Amino acid sequence: MPATIRTAVCATLLLLPWFPLTAQDAGPPSRAEIGARLRLPSDGDRLRGQLDAVGFVVTQAQAEDVLGCLMAEESPALAEQDERLGMTPESNFIGGICPHDDHLCAGRLYLRLTERIAAPRVILLGVFHKARLWNLEGRLVFDEFEAWHGPWGDVPVDALRAEPSYLGYSMKNASSVCATSASHQSV
Repeated sequence: MPATIRTAVCATLLLLPWFPLTAQDAGPPSRAEIGARLRLPSDGDRLRGQLDAVGFVVTQAQAEDVLGCLMAEESPALAEQDERLGMTPESNFIGGICPHDDHLCAGRLYLRLTERIAAPRVILLGVFHKARLWNLEGRLVFDEFEAWHGPWGDVPVDALRAEPSYLGYSMKNASSVCATSASHQSV
């Protein structure tokens, strides 16, 4: 399986549905409350769990099945896309934007984009649906996990995240940046 497709599957796993809250909730749930709802539990701050497993591949067998179906269905469209864009087999994208959804709804789009990405590092950005609840609206939020669950194994977080100048922000001093693992599990 090409690395770009594995990246697409792992990227999809990172974009998890939001943590449901009711009107009577007074604030953000505790990490224990969040952990109790995870379909795949976290391992402390080492491995980030996964809230929802519906529509998202969890195992290698599921990933291989979904990607096999997508490739069979989308191969003609991928060839047409390459021709329309004037791409050769050696041509690649250096980046792209994917929708925020699961494989069921967005798998075709993930495949069309990620099949052509060739980069030594991939930066994934996503929404934090409950930022307002956590008083983190308008801020960059980074989790502190060492890795995220992926169907082919743990996906390590790049050491670049710990660099003080990551994306031009200082993780320790900027009021517009926050590092919290609990909030990320409640997406």
